[in-house]
Amino acid sequence: MTPKAIRIIRSLGRLILILAFLQVVAFNYRMQAVISVAMLLALAAALLNYKVYRSKTRAAGDQAAYDERTAAEGREHSEEPAAEGREHSEEPVAEGREHSEEPVMAGHEYGVGWTVMFILIIICAGLEIFWLINMGVVFTANIAAAALAMWIGGSFVFIRSEGCRPTGNKSEGSQSVKRRRTLRISAIILSVIFAGVTLVFSLPRDFALSYNWDDWEYEATPMDAEMITQRMDEYIADGEIAGAALIVRKNGEIVYQNKWGFSDIEAKIPVEYDAIYRMMSMIKPITAVAVMMLVEQGKIGLDDPVVKYIPSFADRMVTDERLKGYVLKCNIWNYITVKCGGINRVPADRDFTVRDLLSHSAGLEEGIIGTLASKANEGENDNLEERMERYADAMLDFQPGTSTEYSAFAGFDVLARIVEIAGGQTFDVFLKEHIFTPLGMKDATFKLTDEQKSRLVQIYKRVGGELVNVSGTDDDIGGEIKSDRLWSGSAGLYCTIGDYDRFGQMLANGGMLDGVQILKPESAALMHMEAQEKHLEYEPGFVWGLGLLIAHAPERNDSFVRAGTYGWSGMYGTHFFICPEENIEVVFATNRSGIGGNLSPISRKLEELVFGIYCE
Repeated sequence: MTPKAIRIIRSLGRLILILAFLQVVAFNYRMQAVISVAMLLALAAALLNYKVYRSKTRAAGDQAAYDERTAAEGREHSEEPAAEGREHSEEPVAEGREHSEEPVMAGHEYGVGWTVMFILIIICAGLEIFWLINMGVVFTANIAAAALAMWIGGSFVFIRSEGCRPTGNKSEGSQSVKRRRTLRISAIILSVIFAGVTLVFSLPRDFALSYNWDDWEYEATPMDAEMITQRMDEYIADGEIAGAALIVRKNGEIVYQNKWGFSDIEAKIPVEYDAIYRMMSMIKPITAVAVMMLVEQGKIGLDDPVVKYIPSFADRMVTDERLKGYVLKCNIWNYITVKCGGINRVPADRDFTVRDLLSHSAGLEEGIIGTLASKANEGENDNLEERMERYADAMLDFQPGTSTEYSAFAGFDVLARIVEIAGGQTFDVFLKEHIFTPLGMKDATFKLTDEQKSRLVQIYKRVGGELVNVSGTDDDIGGEIKSDRLWSGSAGLYCTIGDYDRFGQMLANGGMLDGVQILKPESAALMHMEAQEKHLEYEPGFVWGLGLLIAHAPERNDSFVRAGTYGWSGMYGTHFFICPEENIEVVFATNRSGIGGNLSPISRKLEELVFGIYCE
């Protein structure tokens, strides 16, 4: 076989090894899903290339055997002088040696048998598919798939260029067999070690673990509040974020509060507690509270069809070419134009409801097709009423109530418009009069005053390992909301960490704060109960309430939170969560573009530390 073919097979082996490792250390299930799909493609390529390799190697071996037989017959019937006979006899032997040096893999006569390798790869692919279908439920499938992929990848990496049936020095052949046997054993040992590492990664990590080899038991390394300070100092020093602030409450009392870094690195302005942040999607729970206030007043029904308030949403069409929304990349609509005329569509089975919107199960901009289609018609300076016409023309990404994803803008903008219609006020005025002022959220606003602008933190983006100030660019809030007339129910709110802490306390207290009743206890409780018609998981172990994400079975997502914990995040790194079981309420504020919203590794680490320190 040519050296190029050898390089292809060995490269595929290395790729499989890398993917097997990444599948384990990936920080979330979505990343693991992408890696599993890549693994399936790599296994398919490996299988095809190994088939070609086996065919060529076997053909080379058969030719060598044929040449040997021909040479032997020639020696028997040859009447030529002995010297000439030797000359001819050496030719096929040399040629046989040439063929014997065709590269083969450790194992059978011509490498690991085709049937054996075929079965191994099919089993590994089956485990990957099973893991994709049951992600977070059957973690052993991930362990088995990764370990088997390690063995397969190792086998390809260890492919040899010596012949399995050397025609010459027997000791050389014996050494070749020993080398192949050693390589195979090494691959098995590595796969076992890899499986062990995978198990360690899969262990519950509510606290740091250290292993006591004397008594063969895991012991918890005690956590304390200083660990939060140290980790945040590391994030600042490493340039992960410019600055941040954190408030942790237990039983209503502050048990940890701190601030780090700079609001403005260039001007050397340190973060203060009155610094103002872009809260982005953390307005969604506030929008949900506004809706629930009107539900209590009988002005909105949770199961009312949206067409009752906005008739233009009647007779919606649904695309039957749905793509999962989580593969949508930021600003992809700037580079792709969708021509909706070529997309198959069917009528919606029913009108979507207020409940569907609150629980992200309406299908409105919850996939690539619907999002790109509506973004293509986005107005540059529209208000909520005008924006409804664009949303009303959009296809749904799935039948209402049958699936779930995340509606970044459309769903909660529609809810904000319903609040305007049912409440008789513009959305910004309604929030100020009925939520912000009663709760004492004095800096919560859609439009900053000059004084507030002086306290607005700069927004940074990590580029090439460095933080770059992107304030005022398309990476800032203006890149997401291009209208100064739009009071969005999905994004656009500014406030301090203290402001949002008061909102969080109100939810944690069952709708009341400092004697002010915003919601009835039963309404506040309903918000963090599973809200969809049927059990639909946004990600493994997590379901939607009314404007809030709820940890239904957090262990299935390697999450450190307790079951029943609820909250949400903003795309620039803001994050809040409430745990009713432990009576904990946490608000974290930072502003960094591209940090990942609810998938931010910093938010996940804070959850780990908070629950490890303050939970019994």
